Amino acid sequence: MDRPILVGLSVGAGAAWRYVTRHGTSALRALVTMDMSPRMLPDAAWDLGLIGQSAEAILATSEKIIPTWPRLSQSISRNMFARGSTRTLSREPAQALLRVQDPAGLRLLWGDLVAMDEREVISQIDVPYLVFTGAQSRLYSEAVAHWITAKAPWAAVARFEHPGHSPHLEELETFSDAIRGFVAVEDLTTPLKYREEI
Repeated sequence: MDRPILVGLSVGAGAAWRYVTRHGTSALRALVTMDMSPRMLPDAAWDLGLIGQSAEAILATSEKIIPTWPRLSQSISRNMFARGSTRTLSREPAQALLRVQDPAGLRLLWGDLVAMDEREVISQIDVPYLVFTGAQSRLYSEAVAHWITAKAPWAAVARFEHPGHSPHLEELETFSDAIRGFVAVEDLTTPLKYREEI
């Protein structure tokens, strides 16, 4: 059986890095992550967390999730997309999907994300690795993707000019083409193929 290509979008990127931390890469053919930082919280030595958010503000969000979920879901659905983006899934359906989620469960997930620090595992990713970034993301700067590719020896950036945090929703065909192109490469054993921006 072929080894799978692990794809982690946003929060799923954190799950992908956690998988590599626990199990390594021997069972993987390749890895794809999108618009996520291996550490959300900024500090004096790390400015690649959530854009424009202090550690205190990020931590304070934990206590707001349950009591203010209807309003917070509006903010999340807005920040998923680039300003003025034409997208496959509009903000209103995205907000409706978010609103019906269980805020208590999301509170636990948020706590796990805030505590996450997977920076050390990035240099251990020794399979072809495609790092998506949306140039108009409201959540993470493009510098995060370039930091990842500088640390992971087989990694390259796939940059989307117009989308924000959700290229898979904002430019579905372009996103799908990038995934298909990556998967279709016959030789996924040559890291130099992935050293230039795609």
